[in-house]
Amino acid sequence: MPGLDLRFAYEAMVTLQPEEVQGHTHKGQRLRVPITGGRFQGQGLSGRILPGGADWQLLRKDGRLEIEAIYDMQTEDGAFIHVRNKGLWYSANNQWPAEYAVTHPVFEAPQGPYEWMNTSLFVGTVGEGPDGPLSIRLAVYQVCMNTQCLPPLATALNL
Repeated sequence: MPGLDLRFAYEAMVTLQPEEVQGHTHKGQRLRVPITGGRFQGQGLSGRILPGGADWQLLRKDGRLEIEAIYDMQTEDGAFIHVRNKGLWYSANNQWPAEYAVTHPVFEAPQGPYEWMNTSLFVGTVGEGPDGPLSIRLAVYQVCMNTQCLPPLATALNL
């Protein structure tokens, strides 16, 4: 049976505005957290998180928080990468650190050096950022099979 491995892709520090309560639905309470910016850095990949995105959240009746952040990143060389990052967050006391905070980002990167982000699966973790509740730290990992990532990162980045 093939095994799975994780390879570090990047870390991001994301700044936020306070959550906006959107109301209750049959699924739970809807929240929106505006994204105001941030930075990301990894192997051959760095830049900024653009303001204007948001984290759309659903606080379920079981206390779990479904998250779906939609935003854009811009690399240092000017490429724009669209991100849709879904996940699940849980803390028994609704505070950091969370007992479970895992995401599954999907990227839409332009053709060229970042195209490799379109061809793999990724997972991430969410932690509290340096500015308390108005920032988060994301660690994103590429999922590889039997230590093989497609395409190899060094080839994709022309290293």
